[in-house]
Formats: sequence, structure tokens, C-alpha cells
Amino acid sequence: MADFIRKNDFWNAQVEQMYVNGAGEIELISRVGNQPVLFGDINDMEEKFDKLLLFYKEGLSKTGWNQYKTINLTYKDQVVCTKN
Repeated sequence: MADFIRKNDFWNAQVEQMYVNGAGEIELISRVGNQPVLFGDINDMEEKFDKLLLFYKEGLSKTGWNQYKTINLTYKDQVVCTKN
């Protein structure tokens, strides 16, 4: 995952920190916005990054970057957010 992020110009600029808990679940800390991204496990990694990019372009560009407390990518085919 670190190689994927490092090799992609957008994600390399966007992802500041990656945290992996004891259960192997990944949390990303972004440079833009205050909300952590709950990534889940490494399965379907590229699909999850695609969903997140689409959410950034289509969702956050309309609502604003500080509207949500968390962004959760652990569910299949959806992005679930918790409002502030």
C-alpha cells in the first residue's frame, strides 16, 4: 500500500500518515481535511482509492472538506461518512 501511495502523485501528496491497528485495519490521515479515512483491510485497495477519489471530486467539492468527522471505505461499493 505504501508503494501504491508513493507512486501515485495525487495520493502521495494527499496521504500524510497511515496507521494499522492490531486487527490489520488501516486508517489514513490526509493533509487536507480533518477527518481520518477508515480504509479497512488491504483487500480491494485500488477500488477503495478510486471510490475515495470520486468522493473527493463529487461529494466533498460540493459539501466542503470540514463537513464530516470520518470517511469510511470498509463497506462494499459505498462511502459512509459521519457528520460533524
